[in-house]
Amino acid sequence: MSKLLPLAAIWLDSKVAVETETGEIIRTLRITKGMHIRVSHGTILDINEDNQANYTISELLGDIYSTQLEAHLIGNDFSEYKLILK
Repeated sequence: MSKLLPLAAIWLDSKVAVETETGEIIRTLRITKGMHIRVSHGTILDINEDNQANYTISELLGDIYSTQLEAHLIGNDFSEYKLILK
């Protein structure tokens, strides 16, 4: 039962400012594939003029009980990063 499956979205505990695929900056609880986010020290932070997005969400995975959630990211420098959310 610990098999990770692709997810359409992951819901966060608090809102975060992200950039959508179309370039719009929104505050949301729900992150989805294709969104541009800012990550620093393993934490998703708000995007603003001084702190632009540094990763794009390429895949979201989780188990059927949502006890394990992770986001696979591609950095602006094309590096790959796995962010464990839960």
